[in-house]
Amino acid sequence: MSPRLRRRVFIFGPILALIVYLFWPLSTRAWDISPDEEARAEKERLLADQRAASVRAGGPRAGAPRVILIVADDLGQADVGLYGSPWVPTPNIDSIGREGVTFTDATCTTAICAPSRASMLTGRYQQRFGFELQPHDQYARNRLEYTVFRYFIDTSPMVPISPAPVPRASALADQGIPAGELMLPELLSARGYATAAFGKWHLGYDEQFSPLRRGFDEHYGFYEAFSIYAPLDDPFIVNTPVDDFSDRHMWSRERKGASAVVHNDAVVEEDRYLTFRFADLAVDYITRHADRPFFLFLPFSAPHTPLQAPRSYYDRLAHIEDPARRTYYAMVAALDDAVGDILAAVDDAGITESTLIVFASDNGGVTYLGVTDNGPLSGGKFSTFQGGLSVPMMMRWPGTIPQGLEYDAPVSLMDIFATVEAATRPGPAADPGPAADPGPAADPGAAPLNSAGRTWDGVDLLPFVLGTTDGEPHAALFWRSIYNSAVRRGPWKLIVQVGGSPDAEAGDREFLFNLEIDPGESENLAGSHPELVAELRALLRQWASELSEPLWPPVMHFWMDVWGVRHWFAI
Repeated sequence: MSPRLRRRVFIFGPILALIVYLFWPLSTRAWDISPDEEARAEKERLLADQRAASVRAGGPRAGAPRVILIVADDLGQADVGLYGSPWVPTPNIDSIGREGVTFTDATCTTAICAPSRASMLTGRYQQRFGFELQPHDQYARNRLEYTVFRYFIDTSPMVPISPAPVPRASALADQGIPAGELMLPELLSARGYATAAFGKWHLGYDEQFSPLRRGFDEHYGFYEAFSIYAPLDDPFIVNTPVDDFSDRHMWSRERKGASAVVHNDAVVEEDRYLTFRFADLAVDYITRHADRPFFLFLPFSAPHTPLQAPRSYYDRLAHIEDPARRTYYAMVAALDDAVGDILAAVDDAGITESTLIVFASDNGGVTYLGVTDNGPLSGGKFSTFQGGLSVPMMMRWPGTIPQGLEYDAPVSLMDIFATVEAATRPGPAADPGPAADPGPAADPGAAPLNSAGRTWDGVDLLPFVLGTTDGEPHAALFWRSIYNSAVRRGPWKLIVQVGGSPDAEAGDREFLFNLEIDPGESENLAGSHPELVAELRALLRQWASELSEPLWPPVMHFWMDVWGVRHWFAI
């Protein structure tokens, strides 16, 4: 090698190596998602059984209710009047609990939107089918993209996951509810119900995950985690951006891509404030379908960011000084009025006593934006603390559920599936057969659908609410999001954090709380109850042994300070 060539290699070699290092793709086929054909075939067999049972019975059985499931987005318990909110009255939402039952200790299966909704609509822990994290539409494709996001863009309180193998671009389209999972609209459609969904979907962005392919006859809404509520130049809308990376992303996205508003998969223009538009569609649907059984799913996007509220609602709340908090609670007030319109439509249609109405939120309040505080509870959205897991939840079914009940035992959003399944189940003459063994982790009372190999985790709550069944619905409840896990048995809750976070000094940690005397999770009792910690850890290990690996990896770490200690959670 000549001296000149040697000098060029010496100069340009490291530069070329750096370029290759920075731009070398991180994507891998290891994250490709293969369909579970066995599970899909089992689901189709189950649905065929349900259709046959419905035909033999001549349709839904007499007394089976119409079902309306209303889901708020990021609404904490402390945001609802019935749970003690001091900020804004919510009389219409409250009326569902006052005219039925309020669950004072309801929790989601994870403190983030999509996996929580996946569990609610399947009656199963979402980790059983790999839906452990939010679906993502972008990862750092190479180390250069990671470096830019990590060191040149303020993503706080989020931190990009360190460079690691990520899904190929083509695999992103397969992130969503697996086709082999039985969803509530599919079940009720097979039982002869009309079905519709108006609102946020967030259970898969690709066409294969469209609500129209998962049991719904009609859908109006958007597929993403968010969309703007109204055009940004609408003079009757107050827009309140906050200084947050994810919020800036939402405002810039507006209604592009999966944030577009669609009607039956076709993009449409929409000028009406979305919360009210969804309510209008619901009122019309109830009126048109009052003479037949229906399942109406209303996954509102409110009060999820971006913060946009009708000016008339914002002006009512002059007692709230902070503009972001004021806009947030104006959105809650607008949501409450939308719920009121839906309840009035049910009454006007004369179907009040034949309609089971469920109201819930998908996870706890968003404390990191400073718009809510989750009252006495610690933590918030993304966390395994009670502020992230506790949700408002109530049911109304006049004539079946007495007015003004409170149910204090721990329940879960996944119980909604089992409760609706039992209420709409074909009569004895059309029973599809004996229940399969639900497996050792299932609670007594889990949905008795005859599906071999499919564990049902949700529990029919009505026998417990009405006092016809003794005990509590769940022997234990579990949570897991990558390196954060938790288990609750009675008043005792164990949180386990095992590696994975960018905080190397944190190491593995355990926190034990007695929620009965310490609902704010302020005193870690792990050191003084080692035997109890061991028991709960064993329960958690047994449960984890039954789960699937996540179908896709996280994108970000999220940090949250609770009682002076920094905690990390994967998104």
